[in-house]
Amino acid sequence: MNATSEKPNVYWGMTGSTNAKNSENGLVLIDSSDTLGQVNAHATLENATTHRPVTAGSRVAVGDQLTYRYTFDYDAMTSHQDIQPLTMNVPLPQPLTWTAGGVRYNGGAITEPFTAAELKSTMIQKKWREKLDASRHQVTVQVTGTVPPVTHTTAVPEVNARFFGPNYQTQLSLPGYHIATDVALKLTNLGAATQQLGHHETALVRVRLTNQDQPFAQAELANYRVTGRLNGQELPANVTWIDQPVGTAEVTLPAEYLQPGDNHLTLQAQDKGNATTVSNSVAVTLNRGPGTLDFAEVSPAADFMPTALTGTAQRIIRQPGWRLSVSDERGAGRRWKLLVRQGEDFQTQAGHPLSGQLLFSWGDQSKPINEMDTLIATHTTASDADVVDVSGHWETNEGPLMAINSDTLAGQYRGILEWRLQDTPG
Repeated sequence: MNATSEKPNVYWGMTGSTNAKNSENGLVLIDSSDTLGQVNAHATLENATTHRPVTAGSRVAVGDQLTYRYTFDYDAMTSHQDIQPLTMNVPLPQPLTWTAGGVRYNGGAITEPFTAAELKSTMIQKKWREKLDASRHQVTVQVTGTVPPVTHTTAVPEVNARFFGPNYQTQLSLPGYHIATDVALKLTNLGAATQQLGHHETALVRVRLTNQDQPFAQAELANYRVTGRLNGQELPANVTWIDQPVGTAEVTLPAEYLQPGDNHLTLQAQDKGNATTVSNSVAVTLNRGPGTLDFAEVSPAADFMPTALTGTAQRIIRQPGWRLSVSDERGAGRRWKLLVRQGEDFQTQAGHPLSGQLLFSWGDQSKPINEMDTLIATHTTASDADVVDVSGHWETNEGPLMAINSDTLAGQYRGILEWRLQDTPG
């Protein structure tokens, strides 16, 4: 078959032909035989520094110790042959620095260590000394390397180790991964150390992550996260990366996450694959202002309906469009009252006073509006975002009305109404 050390593989097969008198060959392929040794072979790749498995595409850090391990378990109960010593071709992927390795049996210490010269090569090529049998039921081949310093993120390729002998052969693969550059994470606050916020204002904090003051490549940021605590508790908000400048993380905190007064936020960056690689902490104080009682909306100007004088007393209703609403941010259970007074008498541009008065009407009741305060509404709040549309409750013939006497002169009258809010103790 002309097999040589340079070309050790031997290929075999069968050929056949069919014609009018002959059919295809009947073949049986035996995948395994119960007359051979039964072996369960598997491979693992472990980061001995972090005590975590290394998976395809994951990242390791400079200085980590990685162990490639190939294990063969012999099933003495079902096997009918011993497994003769296997020849192994075990790759040593670069750029790791290989420091130790060898063959051990039944979970014991390494009894067949690899030499320094073998560990400097790119592949271990040698045979075990012992066979697998009922007394020696497990063989483990392992090799440990150290991750060296790199100037940029470096890919370590997948490996495929081959084991073969007179009555058993297999191939075992282990995944590729990446070596992360040696990093010194630095987190910088891009805003003020103290933010003054309105009671219902959302807090926005931006920080930037760099490597020793040098920017990360955009793709590398997926390997890091920014975590934080607000008033001693785990940060309730999500942190998102934004494009510019590269490495900027944005933290958004709605007002409901903040207590009135000072809130203490601390942020820190962390390597997702290596919890010991962290940045400095950044502290930000978020001062949420107290809730206020105020007018949410007041019409700056409002009119009464144009009316033809008839020489008799009349009531003139409002035109549509009056807006009056109250906002109370002080929390549930707070009370207020709304008052109105006439701040300036109604008169024409020529100075003729209105013959009549203003009234505040609701249902079939009315109150005069004059220079004294007139109570028109009271309310008890249900939350710290309590808004009452006062004018929205007025029917067409309710709210401020103008009552004129029979001797009122025709003209355009102008006056001022003053609305006042008062806190009412509960």
